[in-house]
Amino acid sequence: MAVKDKSLYHATDDLILANPRKYYRALIHTSHWQLRSLISSPQQDVVFYPSENEIIRLNTRTREREVITTLSFPPRCLKASGDWVCCGGDDGHYVTVCLDEGRRSIPSSNTDPDARLPLDLDPPRRSSLHVPSPTSDAITTPLGSRGPLFTKATKIGTEIVNCIELWAPTSTSSPKAYKIPVAVVSNNDRTVSIVDVSESQVLEELVFPDCINVAVMSPDGELLIALCDDPYLYVHERVQKPPVKKKQPEANQNAQYEWRLRGRIQLEGQKESDKTVMRGSFAASFSSSGKYLAVATQYGVISIFDTATIAREDADSLLEVFTSSRPGREAGTGAVRAMQFSPGPFDLLAWTESSGRACVADVRNFFRSRQLLEIDSHAEGVERIIVTERAGEPVIDPRLRSFRAESPYPSSTSPDFMSLDIERSRQLRQLTREMMDRHQAPLTSEELDVLQAHRIARRQRDAANAAREALASAAANSRSVPSSRIFRGSQRLMPSATVMQDFVSSERSPPSIRAYISDRNQDRNQNRERRSQLDPGSRHVNMFQLAESTVENETGTENDASSNLERLSLSVAPRLAAIGSDPVGSDSSPSPWPELDSLYRPRPPSDPPITRSARVQIEADDDVRTDFANRLRQPWRPLNDRPTRGLLFRDETSSILRGTPRSGTVATMGCSWSQDGRILYVGAEDGIHEYHVIGAGAVGLAIARQLAGRDGTSTVLIERNGAVGMETSSRNSEVIHAGLYYGADSLKTRLCIRGRQMMYVLCTKYSIPHANMGKWIVAQTDQQWNELTKLHAFTRTIEGAPTHFVSSEQAAREEPHVQAKAGILASPTTGIIDSHAYMQFLLGDLEERGGDVALHSPVVKISPLGKNGSAGWEITTRDEKSGEESTFTSETVVNSAGLGACNINNMILPPERHQTAYYAKGNYFSYAASTPTTKHLIYPAPMPGFGGLGTHLTLDIAGRIRFGPDLEWVDSPDDLAVNDARLAEALEQIKMFLPGVKVDAVHPDYAGIRPKLGKTAVAQGKGFMDFVIRKEEGYEGFVNLLGIESPGLTSSLAIAEMVDGLLYR
Repeated sequence: MAVKDKSLYHATDDLILANPRKYYRALIHTSHWQLRSLISSPQQDVVFYPSENEIIRLNTRTREREVITTLSFPPRCLKASGDWVCCGGDDGHYVTVCLDEGRRSIPSSNTDPDARLPLDLDPPRRSSLHVPSPTSDAITTPLGSRGPLFTKATKIGTEIVNCIELWAPTSTSSPKAYKIPVAVVSNNDRTVSIVDVSESQVLEELVFPDCINVAVMSPDGELLIALCDDPYLYVHERVQKPPVKKKQPEANQNAQYEWRLRGRIQLEGQKESDKTVMRGSFAASFSSSGKYLAVATQYGVISIFDTATIAREDADSLLEVFTSSRPGREAGTGAVRAMQFSPGPFDLLAWTESSGRACVADVRNFFRSRQLLEIDSHAEGVERIIVTERAGEPVIDPRLRSFRAESPYPSSTSPDFMSLDIERSRQLRQLTREMMDRHQAPLTSEELDVLQAHRIARRQRDAANAAREALASAAANSRSVPSSRIFRGSQRLMPSATVMQDFVSSERSPPSIRAYISDRNQDRNQNRERRSQLDPGSRHVNMFQLAESTVENETGTENDASSNLERLSLSVAPRLAAIGSDPVGSDSSPSPWPELDSLYRPRPPSDPPITRSARVQIEADDDVRTDFANRLRQPWRPLNDRPTRGLLFRDETSSILRGTPRSGTVATMGCSWSQDGRILYVGAEDGIHEYHVIGAGAVGLAIARQLAGRDGTSTVLIERNGAVGMETSSRNSEVIHAGLYYGADSLKTRLCIRGRQMMYVLCTKYSIPHANMGKWIVAQTDQQWNELTKLHAFTRTIEGAPTHFVSSEQAAREEPHVQAKAGILASPTTGIIDSHAYMQFLLGDLEERGGDVALHSPVVKISPLGKNGSAGWEITTRDEKSGEESTFTSETVVNSAGLGACNINNMILPPERHQTAYYAKGNYFSYAASTPTTKHLIYPAPMPGFGGLGTHLTLDIAGRIRFGPDLEWVDSPDDLAVNDARLAEALEQIKMFLPGVKVDAVHPDYAGIRPKLGKTAVAQGKGFMDFVIRKEEGYEGFVNLLGIESPGLTSSLAIAEMVDGLLYR
């Protein structure tokens, strides 16, 4: 049942870090106002996005980008996963690019380099792809010396490809699911096609009653949901095909199954009578465990469904309904355009609204905590990253990137130079190559500013010109002006062979070429004047000539006799010579084709050269280029034009005007999580925005916060990761332990009890999400019952950890689904906490007290000053990105490095006091069914020598069940992949205390590593080794913390209190 109490919602800043926030400049544009799923991150630190017709790969770690291919169409959607990037466009265009380096082909070096140089002036070393036809076979594109990527283009459907989602089989996939990676292609022709990614072949096709906006498959491959322009969510299930008599068995196992419609669900706030442009929904996502399905509408209404019951007609699968930050029918800016659950351990849902905003909701408290992210590259604290072209790849002037895709010639053939002999042809190629080489120098940041500013201004100018032309056309028609004279284009004629031979003469030098070009331009200007005198009544021609001169005067550009070819920079020094304006309505980047065409294909005198907007020539020197860029960055706006902001709706049935204000929001272009779930990438018109999820090391943060509160001290928390504590503290059960298991005189018992008490007080005072729900420890055998009685007797000897037995009647009443054959021991002080909200509070309080955090700074060396640190310590860190080392001094050093604590210990202490770290991995499993449920945490009775508490049942703040952890020894702390092979063993343990568990609903979720100080003790029945927290003898100011595993989270505040006492009391 859906939760309707909106008072449960609260805004928070506890999900995404305020810093770092990064911005990577890019030009991402879509001409469709509703299709905004254009970025994807299939690999760590890698983001794919389109820029015009090019597909760009951005490496955020190296801060480099490269063009992997250029399409013949502007993509409407993009999706990358594994080894593939898939793009869709108008008229069913569908392209797959294989990212597998092993499938590259190495270009031959034996062929004639002149023969390999295309005559359409496309540099042979650059990455480009011209798809000659939508049904062509596999196409490869050069990517430098590494050879081309395997690319295949085809047609799927007949109209716009609105969305592509990729799905690949895993070890937990259903037997009914596909055995190969597939693409789910949603088309505006009302079809959803399931496509074999590697072969681009359609395996199945589903037909719907309305245009399909998005279709997604569940992680296990059993469900397929689709959203149309109508108000419904369509649910299909993968089922066995009915048997057919006298038919040979299917050779393809996938052919044994089919998709069957299970029903449709009317979405909240959607009506069949709605015929406005806001009808329909465009965003849907399954959670990584497959338990939840999130669906969002253009009105900003987000619905959460239970996938275990969504295909059942007799069940209400709607769990929760909430809204975006700007819901409603009026503005449209709160329309949800893209949505994705995080794949990592943080359990977050992110979505982008139509313009200016992204939002993140916390799944752990059932979407009640939500954080708003304002997309602003100029906001305080945003790091603007300078992106360079990939090392070893040519740096291409953005004005030259779209040669082949924008060629004005009727086919992919190159210009025919007719009767030029071979030698002259080679000379022309050589001249062309020299021209292109001069544009290989990287553009400066000022030049990039000019390009982007011009691009924005040009689009606004074109929109205004289009409106003016419509008025002019109407006026002209009223005066019976022949339509053939209004938008008549120039007739393309083949160039004179004599002129071309004269131009490529070997005797010509750059000055003579300029003189030749100047003469040509003077003749052209004289012809233009004569044509104006011969036809003074042509109101249309005079209007455009007046507009051209007016814009030139406004921009301060004088009439220049230099040729268009010279504007492509024949000068020796590389510079931004000119920027051309595209025809009105064009969304492509400025193209040099008209300039080249003016040289190769002269126009006859009788054909007037009509231009719809003037070109802006930039001849700025280095000392004034910055100022010019700042002036040009201001958007051009006609007089009396009112600025538009975001999306303006004239009325609900009219078209939508999309504008970029002088200072306002930008349109969003999608969102994508990094593979580890720790970084959220948000695409916008102006580039890629990077946000980091809050993770925190509870113990280190608590200690730093405690020490920062001392007057006269300066505290720095050094963190090797990109965010504090992205290891053990963010990969645990989030349980507030009672302190039952560790021995009366142990640090674990004392600090756990003290820390639990402090934690409950802190959470209550600062409203940190937590719950004191209690824990039941269940016994199934007489041996386990004996362990429970010993445990109960022990707790009676310590203060602050009460326990009591539960009768069978109470157990049946409170937990009817829990099995305990021998008995139950209850721990009423055990609870749960939102560890990420808790650690965000510690981080904020640390900074409030004046403490600092140094991220991406692994410690490489610690040297004592004086005798064993009597004069302090010298600490050397290395920046992970730049490799630069930094050194600073400190009076004290606290080693709270968690998994890396033994390494820090061994940097400081002599060999005889070195420690060896052992890593115990715990695999966690999610539960995707709504039953059975429990009210308490359920733990099996502890067994001597196990080294852990066994696979148990815990609940998160949202009430979701998870199982784990188990115990698996691994060699590396980076081995965080869930071991699927351990699922069967975990299920056997789970069924002992929860016999009604639905086995098919248990899925691998995440894994965490616990630092151990030895394996031998576990084998001897001493599985719970104590904390090591001490001031190392003989080393002044050095406090060492080793083996801080469970209950480290619960004990964190008490540990901080103890460390403060060791240093200053």
